[in-house]
Amino acid sequence: MSANARSKGKKVVKLVNEDDVVVTNQEGLCEVAKRYFDSLFKATEANQDPILSLIQPRVTEFDN
Repeated sequence: MSANARSKGKKVVKLVNEDDVVVTNQEGLCEVAKRYFDSLFKATEANQDPILSLIQPRVTEFDN
């Protein structure tokens, strides 16, 4: 199989955005993908107190 034949089968031609609208143009595809990955890797505010309470402090107030 040639490189051209392999590359033709690996194109994204449509995506569905957050409003359930099918997007097929290049600019729209890029925007849908960008928003998806932005939301996927966005930092969330989590309550870390339960985890931090399990860690024994090594430095005391006196050491500081």
